[in-house]
Amino acid sequence: MKPPDVALRGLVLQWLDKVAADFDAAEQLCAMGGRFREIIAFLCQQAVEKYLKALLVRHQIEFPKTHDIAKLLDRLTRSHPSEWKCDTRATRRTFFQAARLRPSTSPAW
Repeated sequence: MKPPDVALRGLVLQWLDKVAADFDAAEQLCAMGGRFREIIAFLCQQAVEKYLKALLVRHQIEFPKTHDIAKLLDRLTRSHPSEWKCDTRATRRTFFQAARLRPSTSPAW
């Protein structure tokens, strides 16, 4: 059963709040210098993963409990191939490069 739009929107916003928190924490650590590089990379990876999960929830695409960005991208592109074209080589980029893909807006409703 698909949740109603209000509930769906709430779930997506919960994921996006987590994304914002991860990016905010990463930015704070960046301001402190290179000492926290590994933690910053982890937070950026988590933010990208959570953003993809927000998109999957928004489009009501089920996904397994995973931290594998490539698997999440695959779910999204397989479910909506005409809408989501993705170069899977992007998943091989460093987490620092992935952080530059920070979303500036929420998914369209």
